[in-house]
Amino acid sequence: MSSVFITHKINTPEKQAFWALAFLFLSLFFLYGYFVQITIHTIIDRAGILQDTRNLNVKLGELESEYNAARTALTYEYARSLGFRELEKKDFAKRALVAQNTVNTF
Repeated sequence: MSSVFITHKINTPEKQAFWALAFLFLSLFFLYGYFVQITIHTIIDRAGILQDTRNLNVKLGELESEYNAARTALTYEYARSLGFRELEKKDFAKRALVAQNTVNTF
């Protein structure tokens, strides 16, 4: 029994197409892995950001409560006891007008 082996010589355009498709497939595989990794890191970072937001909201609530307590403690009587007094004559800062808007009545 004789066996005949038929060999097919790959032409240059077919070879180039094969390597181009192989490179494209490999590139897509690595890009897929990269984007999956970026997505995972984004999800992990989002969990941390949400925790930071919760902590900041708690701190904000504490500061607002301190502010409200201090605001209710400040009265005219308390200010007078510290030596503050109301001015009898109130002067406001004034400046000269450089230009003035006029209304044209034509």
